[in-house]
Amino acid sequence: MDIRGRKMRKPPACVQCRKRKIGCDRVKPICGNCSKTNKGDCFFPDVPGRYVPAHAKGPAKLLTPPQGGSSSRGDSLSSTLHHNPELASLEQLREYNTRLQLLNGSQDQTDSPMSTNFTQFLPRSIPNMDNKTVSSINDNSANLNWIQGPALFDEMPTPYTQEEVVMKEIDFLKSRLLELQDITGKKIPGLNLSWKDLSRKQNNNGTIDSIGNEKKRKLETEDNLHFDILYNTIDEFRDLDPQFLDFNQIFNVFDLNDSQFKSSIPMRDLPNSIFTSNFLISRDTFLKGFHNTFENIVTSKFEKNHQKWLENLENSPILQLTKHDEIKFPELSLIKHLITKYTSIVLESEALIPNLKPNELLQALDTLFVSNSFNPDSLSIEKLVTYGRLSILLLLTYNSLVSTVIVPLQPTELENVKALKDSLNDLKKNLYLIKIELQMRNTSKNYEDVIKFEALLKYYQTVTSIEMQTVGTSVDYDEDVHLSQHISLNHEQTNESLILFWNFIYREYCYRHLFKGEIPLLTQGQRSNSAPILDPILTVDYPLLNITSEIVRYLQTKDQLISLEKVLHLKDIFKLKYDEAQKKAGTLPTLIDGIVNSLLYRNTTLYLTYYLLLQYEKLKDSGRYFETYKEFLNFSQETLFFIFSNLANLRFAGYEFIYTNKAFVLVESLSEMLLSLIQRSFYAFDTNSEAIPLNESLRTETKNHSAALSLIVRKILMLLQDYSKNCREVNPYINRLFIRLTSMLEYISLLEATQNPENSGSGNESVKSIKAGLLGEVNAFEQLEQSDIARATARLQAISESLIKAVLLFYKTTIQSKQCSKLSV
Repeated sequence: MDIRGRKMRKPPACVQCRKRKIGCDRVKPICGNCSKTNKGDCFFPDVPGRYVPAHAKGPAKLLTPPQGGSSSRGDSLSSTLHHNPELASLEQLREYNTRLQLLNGSQDQTDSPMSTNFTQFLPRSIPNMDNKTVSSINDNSANLNWIQGPALFDEMPTPYTQEEVVMKEIDFLKSRLLELQDITGKKIPGLNLSWKDLSRKQNNNGTIDSIGNEKKRKLETEDNLHFDILYNTIDEFRDLDPQFLDFNQIFNVFDLNDSQFKSSIPMRDLPNSIFTSNFLISRDTFLKGFHNTFENIVTSKFEKNHQKWLENLENSPILQLTKHDEIKFPELSLIKHLITKYTSIVLESEALIPNLKPNELLQALDTLFVSNSFNPDSLSIEKLVTYGRLSILLLLTYNSLVSTVIVPLQPTELENVKALKDSLNDLKKNLYLIKIELQMRNTSKNYEDVIKFEALLKYYQTVTSIEMQTVGTSVDYDEDVHLSQHISLNHEQTNESLILFWNFIYREYCYRHLFKGEIPLLTQGQRSNSAPILDPILTVDYPLLNITSEIVRYLQTKDQLISLEKVLHLKDIFKLKYDEAQKKAGTLPTLIDGIVNSLLYRNTTLYLTYYLLLQYEKLKDSGRYFETYKEFLNFSQETLFFIFSNLANLRFAGYEFIYTNKAFVLVESLSEMLLSLIQRSFYAFDTNSEAIPLNESLRTETKNHSAALSLIVRKILMLLQDYSKNCREVNPYINRLFIRLTSMLEYISLLEATQNPENSGSGNESVKSIKAGLLGEVNAFEQLEQSDIARATARLQAISESLIKAVLLFYKTTIQSKQCSKLSV
């Protein structure tokens, strides 16, 4: 009520609430009712509130236009805008919903698609202005349609502060105004869009400081706003989150520090794959020292072998293909025996690998084979896909038979395995020939068949190929997901078989990316995946895959600081989700898939725990470092037991090929982390630049701790050797792991040799150079108490003894399992 005794009636409710005859809270741009019901066409009539006498009674009535007023207003507006293009764009700017306004909206709406049926969409008023070339603020030219109505935006959470949002809006408004001037040819003289309040900022002491005359003059006189200057005036610790005023609450171990010791051999950083060796090495100074020494020795002492290895990498199977190559298979009788053996061992193949369908292929063999070789040019797309499935089935059969140490084989079956081994190169070449042939053809009518082949090929590469397990050696183009989205397989609602197949594609896509610490972007959000979940395996896995995606997405946040407290909170939630998933696994397919889930969980937790060690070391927080270190040691022991026990489990005999490669990748990652800890323990107090007296007993304790860690690495190598002796064929990844672990142990011996002053040589000099490069680096073992190091050493000795028992248990389980298998046969 004002001084003249009048009261202001409330502004009108939104059109949606008026139609539904419900109360409206009049919050703009979207009222509360429309926000709750996800209605995107919430708008308010352009009718202001009205002053009425204070003694007026009865409910307030809105001033409504006469009959047809709405359409007549629209026609009048269209006519006005037609003769005034400047007003059209200004009206467009008025309708534009800024991000600052969107921040007031409900964040829950980001999970649901929003209707874009805006009733206030302005008509296209000046056709002859369409596709007019204009120069934007960044001097780029584009042909655009301008007079079209308001910009349409989805509400979404933003990491920006209000100051940053306003600056971005000023940038947007200025660019639109300059473009409008280009269209109309009219200039607005003397218009300055700079934000004057940003020319002065408040420092931490509460006093007001000026940015500087030169910068201020640039802001006031130049046409283009230099937002880099404005961004420098924002204190990220103050403006983003109050808790980040405490430096100890920031998780910033992923930041690359230029002052750290650098390897003379450049290591390719992989910032999008945070659970890989390359990412870890680039951020762990001590681990980088090993790879520096290893590369120096390889390039200096084994130059010819190194060049030959590089040449072998270039001679890939794809480059060796010619247009005269044919699709080749072994003898038909051999194929029948092998598929029959596969179906008798991998009973749950249909549930674990849909659309492979071994029984269907077995029945169609007689009609498929006129000869053992085929020209891909003469085959139809259906037959190409069928021969591709058959090649994948035979390759999986081979991996199933050679990766198990339990399933017994008769002499004739062993001969079949040897004959299949002779055909492995032809079968692998078949996959490349079929893939290339499908890419050269128009497969629009057979997209479903092509997707089935691509998905099976991607699955085979994931579970068996070394390259698919290690980042940097191959490129994953995600053909299965791209092709599925091309035909909207991810939105299938009726065809049950296609829904199950998409569930399989979704599951495997998430696995292969999350295991390397990559965000599975192609399946993020409801709009990217609206198909129901019919696969019982994905039903169990879905919550675990979601929380893993959330962890990886948060750790890879680039536009805001990462909270250490939230990282710890996500780690705890991750453990709960994993326990829930394990409890839901009851059938054999879900139990086998549960092993893959466990490897994903253990890989993620292992890396996350080790990164927390690096973070506490950076903060020089010895208390939390030691507690996390104990957790890391216990978790490492559990992981090794889990891996080797499942390699000799009778219940999973023949299914080992599904998870062996992931298990060996996890063993390699764990060994890398142990090596880094060995170097920390070994270099403790030796790289300290300050001349301080050292406690000899403390030095001795750290050396004992280093020796205990080295013994764990030797036990891991022994376990792998015992496993490989029982396999019919050594896994290629185990061969790679043998070389890696042997190199680590040789490096450890090289470290120990430096303690003897009589030893000298190039290797010794290399280690001394690493030690010199580590001067001044933070070493957490230098911050620990002697009692803590002694406790950790005792824990390592207990783990070492338990691994000996694990070896004996492994042998005992293997022998008993083989005896049980022979009795069942």
